[in-house]
Amino acid sequence: MPGAPPFPVGREVVTVIVVVTFDRPHLDQLWRDLARQTYRPLEVLVVDNDSHDGSAEFVQTHPLPLPVRVVHKARNEGVSPAWNLALQQIQDPWILLVSPDCIFPPELVERLVECAHEKAGGLPAGEMIGGVSPTFLWKGRPGAPLHGSPHFHPKQRGLLNGVAPDGEILSYHGACALLSTGLLRRLGGWDVQVNFGGDEVDVGLQAQLLGYRFYTVGDLTVEHPYAPRFAGKKGAQLRMRSDSIWFSLLKHGGITLSWRTVAFEMVTHLFWNQFARSPRVLASQLVWFVQVAPVLSSRRRQLRALWGSRVCG
Repeated sequence: MPGAPPFPVGREVVTVIVVVTFDRPHLDQLWRDLARQTYRPLEVLVVDNDSHDGSAEFVQTHPLPLPVRVVHKARNEGVSPAWNLALQQIQDPWILLVSPDCIFPPELVERLVECAHEKAGGLPAGEMIGGVSPTFLWKGRPGAPLHGSPHFHPKQRGLLNGVAPDGEILSYHGACALLSTGLLRRLGGWDVQVNFGGDEVDVGLQAQLLGYRFYTVGDLTVEHPYAPRFAGKKGAQLRMRSDSIWFSLLKHGGITLSWRTVAFEMVTHLFWNQFARSPRVLASQLVWFVQVAPVLSSRRRQLRALWGSRVCG
């Protein structure tokens, strides 16, 4: 976009990835928050994920005091494919995922980058920073935790669950997180089958096998208007998120996650969301499972190979 200043020399470029699909109501606030960021060099990469609500037009007609690029996706296949499309355009060492409905302070990027460098300086040889997340507020109250639920049990020893005293966590938080592009490239990007739910756990468990660590900044807060799980999701979106959770659980079951965790999550998924009351939904899930079984088998082989390489290493 015209008018954007050149990058200063001597600091790492951070690219903010924003995916817009039906997010026009949030973009005025988002643009204000991005414009106020104290960190430079900073750029914004917007993925127009087949939006039809004026989101793309807003981006084109509202310049920022930052470089802005826009890539278009003709079909909304969820957020993971959109993130992968953005990742193909980026050569910088860090990306910042930001949901359009997040509200964040001017020092957000500055503090996340500072934490990444501080923690990296104290890591043992061969270990790296995978990502750093802020903490979250939902309408002024604490939001969802950054650690697994009490029944979440990694199967292999040494895989983190919970929040360590120094702020280390299992993975990043998808609503807002600074992530290493090096990590994402080693993983081949996000698994497109793990979409609208489960991507943080999927990436985090694999990243830990590769020696990557994640942290949170306790006194840096971002407001994100959490809705109850699946609230507002209908039709294709609900199905996409549901399939994502099933795939993620079955991909990791017995390898990085205990089968106890998988069983608990599946029962919760069926009954909490009332899917067990709908024979039609259950039948469609069975059809889906048959369709993705070959892909699921391939993903599990890749994950086992990753675990095996860590053990041998």
